Amino acid sequence: MNPSGPPEFIVFGGTFNPVHSGHLAVARQLAGLPWASLLFIVPAALSPFKRDRDHLPPDLRLRMAREAFSGLPRTCVLDWEIRRPPPSYTLDTAIAMRHAFPRARLWLAIGSDVLASFAEWHGAGRILEYAGLIVFPRAMEADAHRPQSSPEVCLPPPWNKNLTWDAQDQLVHPDGRPIVRRIPLQAPLLSASRIAQERDLAQVPPGARELLAEYWSQSAAPSAP
Repeated sequence: MNPSGPPEFIVFGGTFNPVHSGHLAVARQLAGLPWASLLFIVPAALSPFKRDRDHLPPDLRLRMAREAFSGLPRTCVLDWEIRRPPPSYTLDTAIAMRHAFPRARLWLAIGSDVLASFAEWHGAGRILEYAGLIVFPRAMEADAHRPQSSPEVCLPPPWNKNLTWDAQDQLVHPDGRPIVRRIPLQAPLLSASRIAQERDLAQVPPGARELLAEYWSQSAAPSAP
């Protein structure tokens, strides 16, 4: 952390449907970045990109996230998107974060596969007015523990003009401001949808595992006559 500069906050969002050890591994590494002041975990009520999928109840996913990430330093789970009417737009969260923490530099943590379609997000251009993007490699990328060639970038105009990658793996705006920061953390290849489909608790962190097991047990029980 840089005590002389503004605090730098990372926002790690998703449906966490359910939360699993891959999410926890990414969050642990994000929280451990030496320059990061705080990590905010933000479960979505309903992702605009996953409206056709079955979701666990929002309150359950929030409780599971709080259990899973409770031991991480400088980490807080926020209920902002859970409490807002769905769908959950990152732009609304970025605006709310700026209002709540006007001095902070905000970063949104996303996988490199998501970066390739970022321009399709609701209000993508406005999001970049409030926050930069932290990009981590997916586990299917070779040697994910090392910086790779520049990932495919899809930014909306005017953010897609005259950008260059610098020696620190940052995509820099002509005014010198980093827009995308690539970090070589490990992102285990796990599928939340497969975990939910197979009802496999092995990759669900303790605490969250007990909550999910209880929910699945109750949902499988026959209803009273």
